[in-house]
Amino acid sequence: MTRVAACTMVWNESLFLPIWIRHYGRQIGMENLYVIDNDSDDGSTDNLPLSRIRYPRTDFSDARRVRFVEQFVATLLNEYDVVIYSDCDEMLVTDPLHSSGLAEYFAKVDGNAYITKGLNVYHVLTDEAPFDPSQLCLSQRHHAMFVSPMCKTLATRQPIHWNPGFHASSIVPAAGPLYNFHLRWIDVGYSLKRLAMTRAMSWEDKSSWHYQRQPDEDMLNMYMQNAKLERRIDEEFQFGPQMASVLSEIQSHSNHPLYTFNQGLRDNHFTRIPDRFQPLL
Repeated sequence: MTRVAACTMVWNESLFLPIWIRHYGRQIGMENLYVIDNDSDDGSTDNLPLSRIRYPRTDFSDARRVRFVEQFVATLLNEYDVVIYSDCDEMLVTDPLHSSGLAEYFAKVDGNAYITKGLNVYHVLTDEAPFDPSQLCLSQRHHAMFVSPMCKTLATRQPIHWNPGFHASSIVPAAGPLYNFHLRWIDVGYSLKRLAMTRAMSWEDKSSWHYQRQPDEDMLNMYMQNAKLERRIDEEFQFGPQMASVLSEIQSHSNHPLYTFNQGLRDNHFTRIPDRFQPLL
């Protein structure tokens, strides 16, 4: 039996943390979940049914955050075969045609770390109602867009180093039908609420993370433009050409301290999420 743990870091994540807990708890067991709490004060981390670790709040530094997570993941690897780190709006899902869940996937796919197929899941304003967190996500949101920045290496069997944002890593990853369903954009109302929070945060490096401090109008325009995009159906849902490009670039950068790839690859259309994924998230 492959022993798998999952951890995340949060601050006042009232929407996504319960979804993260529900998803990974079903996949690998509540006893194997760890929440690093960056001093939430909205009640969202009170009385959690899992292990909670405090990370004191200061001016936000993603470089410091990554270093802490790296050390915590290395510690967990003393007890687990595989450790997942994901932001709490990132849900790792295997294709049910390939594996019954994450533990079986990691047992079947060789590798020291595992890259994901990066998918942004969007609220299509013209078609879909406001998000109901009491219901399964993929019963309410039906379209995803391939975006290479979300092709993160988020599961590892060895101590690992990441860059800020977790978009590059120190291990050449194995690839397969493992998806990162990035839920950040699943509800326009919550997106605006979260944007107001991150605009008001204290940032150590104010030159980065501009999208976290953009005007409301820019975010609303993104949603409105996305609603006009073509929607395709592809039951294979493998994103073969896109992943081939990502993987070829990882190999060509093998002399770098961290393995990187083109962060600008993205589809200009939606792909409908096949119905077989609905019960999983």
